[in-house]
Amino acid sequence: MKREASSAQSAHRKRVNLGQSSGFSLVELLVSTAILTTLMVLLFGFFEQATRAWQNSEKKVDAFREARAALYFLKRDLEALYVDNEVPYFVCADPSNTVPVAYSGASRPPSEHGNALFFISKQPFDSQEASKAKSDLCAIGYYLVFDRDPAAIGTTRSSYRLLRYFKSSDETWNNSSTPGFGLWPFFKSVTAPGGAPDFSKLFPTAEGRTTGDEVIARNVINFKVRALDREYQELQPTDTNRYNVKPAFFDLSLTALNLETSQKLKTQKDWHKTGPSYGGSDLFQKNAQEFSLRVALPP
Repeated sequence: MKREASSAQSAHRKRVNLGQSSGFSLVELLVSTAILTTLMVLLFGFFEQATRAWQNSEKKVDAFREARAALYFLKRDLEALYVDNEVPYFVCADPSNTVPVAYSGASRPPSEHGNALFFISKQPFDSQEASKAKSDLCAIGYYLVFDRDPAAIGTTRSSYRLLRYFKSSDETWNNSSTPGFGLWPFFKSVTAPGGAPDFSKLFPTAEGRTTGDEVIARNVINFKVRALDREYQELQPTDTNRYNVKPAFFDLSLTALNLETSQKLKTQKDWHKTGPSYGGSDLFQKNAQEFSLRVALPP
């Protein structure tokens, strides 16, 4: 009997011990919940930071992709540059004072924002309008405007945009009996008895603030063009902004801003920052990206 009682007590103790070891105390549950909550907060914090970094990277990639594309267009057009003793190209410090640019408005771009470049280039027929392509000489230009972007529907915010001016060969030549703009009126001014070349007639009027000229980069500033000789020395203009000597190289540069940064710039003056200090602006120092390219021209 004693042995059976002892066995029963031993079995009861085992059941009690098993029951005690199969559960968690309230303290243990609270501690584990606190640890799990802390881990979840850290995990979501890391996830939010990664998402924000990815979004910022995407915004920069979208903005800077246009800047790279603009330099590619410039490189392609300049490699086919046509210039001689009579036909020049122009590098101007202020597009608002450039003859081909005829845009209007209360706010004219100041000279601080960059250069304008206009030239004659040999372009293939498939890059021109089919109905206006009888030769390969085309008028091309690059210049900045400060205006509302027509593509930004529902907003009145203005920003700087780099425009590409392009005239097919027929418009560039403009063989007309009436006075006009183009190579034909320009050459007539050269060959007229006692005449002198009228460089204001060389390029048809640019579209400027309208939608006629193509926007190739938005939110860009500090567009700079430097013409270099074979010794990498900067060429000097023949007369004011006119160059009649074909350079060996072009140095091109511009500064691009992403869309989020550009939306924080309220006035035109806010855009006028130049590197490397960018006027002490943290916004520009953190978000402005400079792009440069050297283009070698074939002899």
